[in-house]
Amino acid sequence: MKYLPYEKISYITHLSSEQIKKRLENITEPKKIFRWKGIFASSNHAPYEGNVNINSFKINRILHRKMGFLPLIEGEIQSEKSEGKEKTTVHLTMRLSNFILAYLIIWLSYMIILLLPNSFINVSLDNNVRIFISLAIVIFYVISIVKFNQEVSNSKKDLEEVFGVESKTR
Repeated sequence: MKYLPYEKISYITHLSSEQIKKRLENITEPKKIFRWKGIFASSNHAPYEGNVNINSFKINRILHRKMGFLPLIEGEIQSEKSEGKEKTTVHLTMRLSNFILAYLIIWLSYMIILLLPNSFINVSLDNNVRIFISLAIVIFYVISIVKFNQEVSNSKKDLEEVFGVESKTR
C-alpha cells in the first residue's frame, strides 16, 4: 500500500501516439460542472471525463457516488522509433485534486494543533479527548489512503487495457 495520495507510473506500448489519443478520446467526455447523482443519474456516458490533447491528457473517472479521494490522472504521451518500430511511452501521475488536498491538510493541521501541549495554545483537553483526536486522525488518514489506492488501482486496470500495455515502470 502506498502511504501518500500520489503515484507515478509509465507504460510502454506498441500503439502510436495517435492511436492512444483516439482510444483516450473514446473513453473520455468533456468535464461537466454539474452531474446528476442517485436516481436521476444517467449511465449513458463515458467512463472518464476531462481533456485529451495532442501529447497530454488530464482525466478522472466518473462515479455516481460521492468520492472525495478520486485521483486526478495527468498523462504525457511520448513516441519514439527504434529499429523500424514505433514505441510509445505514456507517463502518468495520479494525485488528489488541489481542493481535496488543501482540505486534508487544513483538517489534519487543525487536529494536530489541538494535540499540542497546553502551553502552546489556550485549549485545555483531557487525555481521553487527546487520545480520541489522535485515533480520529489515524482513522481518517487510513481511510483516505485506502480509498485513493482503490481508485488508482481501478484506473490503472482501465488504462492498461486502453493503452495495450507491453510493460510498465515506476
